[in-house]
Amino acid sequence: SKSVFTRNTAQFGGGMYNFSSFPRIYNCIFSGNIANYGGGGMHNSSSSPTISNSIFSGNKADFGGGMNNDNSSPIISNSTFSGNFSTQFGGGMHNSISSPTISNSLFYGNNLEYLNDVSASFSIIQGGNTGIGNLDIDPLFVNAPSYTTAPFTGGDYRLQPCSPAINAGNNTLISSGITTDIVGNPRIYETTVDMGAYEFNP
Repeated sequence: SKSVFTRNTAQFGGGMYNFSSFPRIYNCIFSGNIANYGGGGMHNSSSSPTISNSIFSGNKADFGGGMNNDNSSPIISNSTFSGNFSTQFGGGMHNSISSPTISNSLFYGNNLEYLNDVSASFSIIQGGNTGIGNLDIDPLFVNAPSYTTAPFTGGDYRLQPCSPAINAGNNTLISSGITTDIVGNPRIYETTVDMGAYEFNP
């Protein structure tokens, strides 16, 4: 938890490679990493990581700029994927024989996004997803660099005051044990959790 993976390069999993494992990843940033093949930010092979309050931004790969899943079932909640770039498939995420679960999260501003092959709910997913509570609308980040500039390490993925992600999550889908957001603010401000890694708190 509370770790930053940045400016790394590998064949698979520029920031992190998980094989037959079940890591718990909380309050982490994967930014500006490169994979020559799959998973600029993270590659999962026969793995089921639990990821919460984390950011994947400005990563680049052939498959899955932010994350590539091969026979894997990651559980992702209250996380933000933006500005990730893929030259082939899945700027934010690419899945092969995998079944990710996504909730209270933001997938917006990645290229070649296609997330109809996941179980998603109460999330903003660019291009849409049929799961309950999902939206296809700009979450209005404070500053989200374009995926065309990936790999990059900048950006500010806090929510603007008028963001549709505010109070749009589901409290029952917050990962067990999580009481704060990525920077230590209360995970719920007002009555309903926000989507993404940051909780809006004026």
